[in-house]
Amino acid sequence: MLTRRKDAVEARIRSALGSSAQIVKLARSQEFSENAGVLEQLIQVRYAATKRSIRILVDMTCLPKAYLLYLLGCGFQREYVASIDFIYCQGKYSIPEQASGRSLVSRIGLVSEGEWSTLQIPYFEARDFAAGQKDLIVSVGAEIAAALPVIERFEPRRLKLLKIAEAIPVISDGKLSHEQRALQVLSAKANASSQSFELEDVISLSKAILEGREGSTTCLAIGSKPHALACGLASLASNSIDVVCRIPAAYSANEVASSGRFFRFRVEDRFEPRAYL
Repeated sequence: MLTRRKDAVEARIRSALGSSAQIVKLARSQEFSENAGVLEQLIQVRYAATKRSIRILVDMTCLPKAYLLYLLGCGFQREYVASIDFIYCQGKYSIPEQASGRSLVSRIGLVSEGEWSTLQIPYFEARDFAAGQKDLIVSVGAEIAAALPVIERFEPRRLKLLKIAEAIPVISDGKLSHEQRALQVLSAKANASSQSFELEDVISLSKAILEGREGSTTCLAIGSKPHALACGLASLASNSIDVVCRIPAAYSANEVASSGRFFRFRVEDRFEPRAYL
């Protein structure tokens, strides 16, 4: 079913763009290093062909956070791009049958399955590294239970949770009880604080990261994709912020309907004239 639907979408793209369409087949999303190399080469080739910084459109709706952040970091740190437009359609999720158990640390979530590993996103390493404990800022979403072991491993000096202030609920069956308990566990830590932002308020969230920290900081982007984008922007603006994402063992095959909310975020290099053309 999913393969047929993907083939149908590909056929529509080819029909709309004609011979100008180039379809690039990547490896499994968990094969980050291999895929990142392919993506950077694509951008570098376009950049070399035009002999100037380029503009890119990225649909991040179904793109894992590690890749949207990599495109952001690579594009601007290497000065390949003048601007990137990120478009995002908010989904409305249903809870998988297997995720309705009572375990606090669930291995089946809304979009992922199995244990998580962490990935330091290239181009978002802290250049101004300070030894010792670091602050940890976590953008949280609907898979908080699976994040608990990852957060515990960091042993942060201070923990700040950046939550989504949902104007419209996007989990149709209500929030899972074990997810609520996981959030309570994190919020109850002595060194923890929290703040809520609207899904689309990327600028305010970026400012909160930059202003509400002390010294070297890690952003763990496990929440929404717009909030992951905010973490990347904060890291680009500071030499002491790095960004880490989670890589799940597998992604769940789950039907996700549109909530009807669509967003477009433009990131521009203000010193590049082509960004304004």
